[in-house]
Amino acid sequence: MAPLKAPGSDGFHAHFFQSQWDIIGNDICNWVKGVFAGQMIDQDLNNTLVILIPKKECLEDFSQFRPISLCSVLYKLVIKVIANRFKLVFPNIISQEQAGFIASRNIMDNIILAQEVIHSIRCKRNGKNWVAIKLDLEKAYDRVNWEFINAFLMAVGVPEFLRKVIMSAISSSSMQILWNGVPTQKFKPARGIRQGCPLSPYLFVLCMDWLGHLIKSNIDIGRWEPVKLSRSGPAISHLFFADDLVIFCKAHIDQARLLKSILDQFCDVSGHKISTRKSNIYFAKGSSEPCFYLGVPLLHNRVTKSTFSFVVDKVRSKLNSWDARKLPKAGRVTLAKSVLLSIPNYFIQSMLIPKGVCAEIEKMVRRFIWGGSEGQSKLSLVAWDSICQPSSRGGLGIRQLGDQNTSFLMKIGFGLVLKSSDLWVHVLRAKYGWKEQIPDSINRSQCSHLWWSLSKIWPLLRKHLTWAIGDGTRIRCWKDPWVPGIGPLISKIPSFSNLDLDCVVRDLVNSDGCWNLELLRVWLPEYVIKKIISIPPPHLNAGTDKVI
Repeated sequence: MAPLKAPGSDGFHAHFFQSQWDIIGNDICNWVKGVFAGQMIDQDLNNTLVILIPKKECLEDFSQFRPISLCSVLYKLVIKVIANRFKLVFPNIISQEQAGFIASRNIMDNIILAQEVIHSIRCKRNGKNWVAIKLDLEKAYDRVNWEFINAFLMAVGVPEFLRKVIMSAISSSSMQILWNGVPTQKFKPARGIRQGCPLSPYLFVLCMDWLGHLIKSNIDIGRWEPVKLSRSGPAISHLFFADDLVIFCKAHIDQARLLKSILDQFCDVSGHKISTRKSNIYFAKGSSEPCFYLGVPLLHNRVTKSTFSFVVDKVRSKLNSWDARKLPKAGRVTLAKSVLLSIPNYFIQSMLIPKGVCAEIEKMVRRFIWGGSEGQSKLSLVAWDSICQPSSRGGLGIRQLGDQNTSFLMKIGFGLVLKSSDLWVHVLRAKYGWKEQIPDSINRSQCSHLWWSLSKIWPLLRKHLTWAIGDGTRIRCWKDPWVPGIGPLISKIPSFSNLDLDCVVRDLVNSDGCWNLELLRVWLPEYVIKKIISIPPPHLNAGTDKVI
């Protein structure tokens, strides 16, 4: 627990308990054990200060504030124990369409899937028959019904004693609004979960999973038709990231009525309410407006510099609020690294952006570092490439956007190779016919912008991928890279007309479990054989082969 995070109503930081643990540690441990044994959490410990964070500059009503709850350290200690247990089991409980707050899942997983679905329904011959609906829940955390939470905890098999602790923590809470630094009178909520409580994200995700089950049950009985991106791949009907929902269905009146019925049923039971003002509908064909999901454009037209002009505008807007002349050079460098260059990082993780966009942003950052402004340039005394060198080489450690963009895409490519059980990997592999573990190249015909971007960086990524030998049954000995510094062995063979190209590394081992040197010397030069001998031969008990 961070030592100096904002304290609750008792005023004690976590640092106090950490520094005095030798004195109070045993008492706190006994109290925590007592809570899990059935002891109620004290009302004063479950009192919460609520601070209101403005969502925008010109506020008109209270709905434009974001309430953040400041819970006491002892309360969070109990709840953290439960949250850490939930963190371990939720990947096995929550459906793969939900990417929020689940370990090993990432916001980019859903962005990738949404981009591919939009691309597929636009490319379908009957694409006009499909629709994407982006839904927003009004005050999502504040409206959750407590009885619904209890019922769902019971449904997923949470033990009764733990369920009682959770429901006691939720229902026995009291709140005070911190208004201009002064707490208001206490009041007790009748529903909702607190933003700021470590357990709230997990409870919310658990509740949202029921909506996914409702949709899937209608798919199973044939009432809902999801989008199929390929013949063999999984169908996609919905994607959730916490309370950000996007639903895909046929653009038909019957499907619209079914969706309304499902949403009404979900809202009646859970207490949620759909915000029609913030929800959007996107028709696959005939729509020229860009569609955004989780802040990222779902590209479906030709990508140009103007496509990402909003990113350049965000950086420019931030620069306009600063006066470079009043900041020391060290301060300008720190702001450039931690603020300016972090703005585009989120948007460049799932697509290759035009070089002109990178150049425009780096131009503004470079001008700011040297003390210039929008209308007044300053002479750059050091080359930009030198500034972008690591500190150990005399640079300032600034990362070039193009390199960052390539790194993010290589991360996606590496995930395609390794994360075979993830939903987004299933979809991409099936859609584009990815059959080999490490293919030689990527097919670019009729592909999305993401896949086109991956095809651009694939030769560089493939050069750095290699196999670690386990049992030797998955590695193709001639086509796959498994000897460090050599690459595929087929490149070292002058002629391979009589060679079995589909044999595996296990076939290069003799009956004694050692490398078959006679076979290797028939095909390979001596320096390659020496490298192979330095590698332990495959063994049945060594586990499966892995890509590293």
